[in-house]
Amino acid sequence: MKALFPCLALAALGHAVYHMGQKSMPASVNPMALLMGGYAVAFLLATLAMPFFRAPGDAIWTAPAFNLPVLVLGVGAVLIELGFLLIYRRGGGLQWTAAAVSGLSALILVPVGIAYFREGLSVGRLLGVAMTLAGLVLVVRK
Repeated sequence: MKALFPCLALAALGHAVYHMGQKSMPASVNPMALLMGGYAVAFLLATLAMPFFRAPGDAIWTAPAFNLPVLVLGVGAVLIELGFLLIYRRGGGLQWTAAAVSGLSALILVPVGIAYFREGLSVGRLLGVAMTLAGLVLVVRK
C-alpha cells in the first residue's frame, strides 16, 4: 500500500485543484471554450512531462497512443468537465459535489467491473456499495 500512497496523494491534490478551478470558472464564457482552454494547458503540461514517463525503448508518439481506450478516455473527460461545470453553474457546492459524483460513478462502475473486467464482489464491497448509496442520499438532500 505504501507504493500507492504517493499516487493517491497526487490524484487527490489534482482532484482538489481541479474542483477549485471548475468552481471558479466565469459563467459568462461558453463552456466549450473553457474546456478547450483547460485541455490546451493539460496538453502543454503533458507534452513537457512526457520525457519523464518513457519506458525503455518507447517511441514518443506511437499508434497505440491513439486507440479506442484513448477515445473513450477523451469522451469521458469531456463529459466529466462539462458535468462539473454545469453543476457548479447551477449552484452545486464545492464540499459535496465531488463526493456525490464519485459515489455515483463508483456505483455505475460496480457492474462494469464485474461484467467487463471480471472483478470480484465480496460482502465487504457490497457493504461499501450500501454505504455509498446511504452517503449519496445524505450528501445531496437539502
